[in-house]
Amino acid sequence: MCGCSSMGGLNNLSSYATNNFIVFKSAYNAFHTFSETEGSLVTSDMYTLDLVGGYSLNDRLHLSGYIPFKVNNYSSGETETKIRGLGDIGIVANYILFKSNDTILGNQQYNFSVKGGIEFPTGKFNKNFRTDHLLSLIHISEPTRPY
Repeated sequence: MCGCSSMGGLNNLSSYATNNFIVFKSAYNAFHTFSETEGSLVTSDMYTLDLVGGYSLNDRLHLSGYIPFKVNNYSSGETETKIRGLGDIGIVANYILFKSNDTILGNQQYNFSVKGGIEFPTGKFNKNFRTDHLLSLIHISEPTRPY
């Protein structure tokens, strides 16, 4: 599925980098604006359900992977496009460079780590479903303008 990258959604899972886990993670993104050129409301709704798993190889190196399923709905005027399917599958490695227990922070452990990964182009690309043009449609308008 063409759309935004899923890898950014794994940023909040870095705190699990010392645990083995399997979770489902969901996300919803919406973009709604008024197109003056088309004279209509333009909407893009994107739903994602990720199957995410992680495995610690040792106390510093952790691998995570995700399989996203996406549902994307786009409408502009009379045109409506709905597509769904498998997104780009990804693998991420997280390596902890430094970890510490600090009594100043109430015996909380904190880590300094680096992360890198790759996404495989397993999703279907649909050239008719593009959201990158929405940025050019977003503008500040008068508060009295009905959307």
